[in-house]
This record gives sequence, C-alpha cells and structure tokens, in this order.
Amino acid sequence: MLVGPQGVQKVATRSVDVDIPTGQFRLSLIDMNQNNLFGEVGIDLVVLSPHQQESVPINLGTANVGILRPSNIIQVDRNFFLLRNIEPTGKAIELIVWERAPLNAVVASMQARMKQIPVHNTAQEETHLSLRNESGKSTLLIVWDYQDASTGFIRELQDQQANWRKDWQVISINMMDDPEALNHFLEQTPLGFPAYMMSNQSCRVLDCHALPPYAFFLDDKGRIFQQGIKAEGLRSWLAQLTPRKPNS
Repeated sequence: MLVGPQGVQKVATRSVDVDIPTGQFRLSLIDMNQNNLFGEVGIDLVVLSPHQQESVPINLGTANVGILRPSNIIQVDRNFFLLRNIEPTGKAIELIVWERAPLNAVVASMQARMKQIPVHNTAQEETHLSLRNESGKSTLLIVWDYQDASTGFIRELQDQQANWRKDWQVISINMMDDPEALNHFLEQTPLGFPAYMMSNQSCRVLDCHALPPYAFFLDDKGRIFQQGIKAEGLRSWLAQLTPRKPNS
C-alpha cells in the first residue's frame, strides 16, 4: 500500500534485500501506474530502506526515494551502486558496485546529450551550455525551482562558494521558463554564478521529472562523474570542495 496526498493507493512492489561486503540494504521498486511492469523510466519509483524492513515512509523529497532514471546511482553510506538493468516483471535486477561499473553503462547516453544543453538566459534568449571547461575547472550543475528547499539551497551555494577550492565552478538552471520570476529572485539574491532557465528542449538532456534541487558533477572536460544528486547528498559532496585547514 502507498500512502500519499490522494490517500491510500494499492500498488505492486518488488523488494530484495542486498547483503554484500560493501553494503546492506533493501531495494524496492514500485509500479506507480499499476500496469504490472517495473522499471519504467520516469514513472516507477525506486526506494532504499533498512535491511529486511517491511515498510518505509515514501517522500520524493528524501534521498532514499527517487523516480527511476535510465541509470540510477544508489548511495548507501559511502558506497555507490549502479542499478543497471531491471527485468520487466521486476523479478530480476542487475545491481553492480559503482567502482566496477563501466563508464558507458552509467552515463553514455546522457553524456552525449550534455555536450550542448539548450537553455534560456535571463532575457529568455535561446543559448547553449557547453560544460567542457577550457579553464581547467570542474562544474557543479544544479537544477532548481522556486520552492523553499531549492531557493534555500541556492542561497547556501552563494554564501559558501567563496570557501571552496578554486578548481570548481557553479552553473544553475531553473526549472521554470519565467524570466520575470528569475530576475526578481536575482534582484533579491544576487548570485556569483550563472543562472539560466529551462527551454522546451532542456528536458531532452536533463532529468526534468526529478524533484529539485538536484545536481550533476562534471570534470573539466565535461564528463559526468556523478548525476541526480539530491540536497543532502549535495551537502556531503560540497563539504569535500572546502579545503582543509592545516592541522584540522
């Protein structure tokens, strides 16, 4: 049973307890449209919960619940796994340790699309982002909206970015194609990093069905090495971008 804003909904689920040296957890798939098919990208849910726990609160705003993507990266403590393949009935799931995952299995499709990301600037003019950085900087690309969780995180980025290592840059894309709303926000909260808006073509590149804020980390050549990171995971990653003080 799935309990949500519309009340109690009966849905089919498939769960498996994962118990390997690098992690122990329960992985569940939820057939959201009740068509007896699992692993439908952009529709079904993937849920992480404690090992052998029979029920867990479902909230898309939490890091342990997400909409299925072409390649889901799962973080358990400090371990990363790739959910690479799901048999349509949900009875067979291929889950591999991140370090053993071939790069093309994780990001090849999105990597090709992200070479040029169509966006609108604050004047609502069409432009393209190229995330290959000639200055040698890696990139945090964050997708956000005007909900408190997103705007609060954007303000955190603005407040903290001066403390990060200098080999990183931030680029932000707002989910709404609304220059008036974006410019109003920027008047209230001036940002030291670029802010763009989604165009009609942006969703072909980015996972627009995910719940903002979420982010991608890319190296200086524009290659993805982490994607779809939500707020709490982002804070953990960003802590690593702050140089350690001597003897601390």
